[in-house]
Amino acid sequence: MAFIDQRRRGPGRFLQWKLRLLAVGSVLLLVGMARSLDLLVILAVVILGAAFLLRFFEKEDPQTDADEGDGDDDPDAGSAAGPRPPRRRDREAEGDEAHPID
Repeated sequence: MAFIDQRRRGPGRFLQWKLRLLAVGSVLLLVGMARSLDLLVILAVVILGAAFLLRFFEKEDPQTDADEGDGDDDPDAGSAAGPRPPRRRDREAEGDEAHPID
C-alpha cells in the first residue's frame, strides 16, 4: 500500500474512446453469447482488451508535474470564493460548541 499513487487524476485523454469500446464490446459479447457465435465473443474480448490497454497510453499533463512541488496543498487557494467557514468538528475541537437550530 505504500507505493500507491495518491495524486488525483482527471478522466484521461481516452475516456470517450474507452467508453465507446466498452459499449461496442459489451453489445458484441451479449449478442455472441446469446447466439452462441464464438467469433463475436472473441471479437468482443479483443475490443474490451483494447479498451483496457488504452489506460496505459495516457500520459500525464506536464503541468501537473510542475505544480506538484509548489507546497500549496489548499484546493481553494486560487478560488475567488473566499475562505471556507470552519467545520463543525474543528469548532468542537477548539471548544466552540455549535448551537442547535430551533
